[in-house]
Amino acid sequence: MACEAALFDRLGRDLRQLTRRDASALTPVIAACCRIKGAVVAADERESGARRVLNFGHTVGHALEAVTKYRRLLHGERSPTGCWRPAGSQRRAAPCAADTAAVAGLIAQLGPLPPLNDLPAAALLEYVPRDKKVSFGRLHFVLPTGIGSVRIVDDVGEPELLRALREIGLGE
Repeated sequence: MACEAALFDRLGRDLRQLTRRDASALTPVIAACCRIKGAVVAADERESGARRVLNFGHTVGHALEAVTKYRRLLHGERSPTGCWRPAGSQRRAAPCAADTAAVAGLIAQLGPLPPLNDLPAAALLEYVPRDKKVSFGRLHFVLPTGIGSVRIVDDVGEPELLRALREIGLGE
């Protein structure tokens, strides 16, 4: 959607002002986020389909929080980890290289993400099935296909998830 792409562009353009909490930069970003979230929720009040897009990055992020006993990673640190490459999205959703680089670059500008190589990927597998996105025994992953677009899948198996967790830096 154009509004998400425009918002992403604005985040990159105004990042310095946003991190300094400049109201003139924050206000339009917060307003855009509220409009987008409001439209998504209005279209799917009971989270039966489209509303799942709001969970982008959170499946892996929630498992990271649980594995670290909610002490090591802040919400803003763990969600970006799960945002761009969850569940083998490079193979499944195939975002273009330019979009992948743009998202990785924006996240990198915010500062380094905490290292995760001391966390065993297999430990996260205990927590992922408990995620609120599990419906009728199937976990729904939100996979990016490009900036402002995603695909929701419900057939991610344990081997694929384990491989993806290792790809984002988790240990053996």
